[in-house]
Amino acid sequence: MSIFLPYVLEYNQEINGERIGELLLYLAGEDIYAATPKEQRAAKAIQYIRAMRDELYQRCKLPRTLTETGKVREDQLRQVAELTVNDGAIIFNPKEASVEDALAVLKRAWI
Repeated sequence: MSIFLPYVLEYNQEINGERIGELLLYLAGEDIYAATPKEQRAAKAIQYIRAMRDELYQRCKLPRTLTETGKVREDQLRQVAELTVNDGAIIFNPKEASVEDALAVLKRAWI
């Protein structure tokens, strides 16, 4: 989950930006939340999540990318994207996703 979370939040930001922005209060505290313009809160919350992910990597080598897992090859990403959009859990995502959308998220998580 830590690998995909920032990229999926970015993908959903257009539809769920206000809700994602509310995470900033809990991630950064009241002062930073209040000082951040409402339209910038989602991006800043995602930035904090990335920083937490990087800290976990530094402390315990929890992978940050698909590459770092050593479990997925780049040539498998399309197949994973197809499986993703055909999985029933996708209905809970706030924004509809095509195979190309899922592939774009996977490619961002690959690097």
